[in-house]
Amino acid sequence: MPVEQVTVAYVNPPKDGGKKGSIKDMHGRYFGVWPDKLALYQKGNTYEIEYDVEEYQGRTYRNVKRIINGAGGTHAPSGRGAPTPAAGRGMDTKSVEMAVMGIIGRAFQGTGTIPDEAALTRMVRTLRKAWVNGFNDELSHPPEQYENELNDEVPF
Repeated sequence: MPVEQVTVAYVNPPKDGGKKGSIKDMHGRYFGVWPDKLALYQKGNTYEIEYDVEEYQGRTYRNVKRIINGAGGTHAPSGRGAPTPAAGRGMDTKSVEMAVMGIIGRAFQGTGTIPDEAALTRMVRTLRKAWVNGFNDELSHPPEQYENELNDEVPF
């Protein structure tokens, strides 16, 4: 199977009735990706992927088999009908999961380290709460408090 380094220009969810989503690289080529793996890809990030090539009705289709190296880590291919991480939950959960994965991925990108399970769990829970609270119309502190913090005297 071919191996190639691609920089993602777009991440596309599956079309209505479609089984796979896709990523589009900077050269305009599309690579099919199972829905439960789409969150591993972020626009602008570069990945080394292994894919297969199929010819069907005169068109060439490339389907990602796995990420070898890149911002999304490694993954094995999914089977048909594999559940998505948000299966059985609302669509809002998908955006929360994507945000959390993106933030954590960027935080540790290139460090070569992963925190222990307890620390990582705390980070995930904190980020999930921050995401929900960020879109909550009610602020935990009244706006006047923020204005007062900005208008305090400089001590020198």
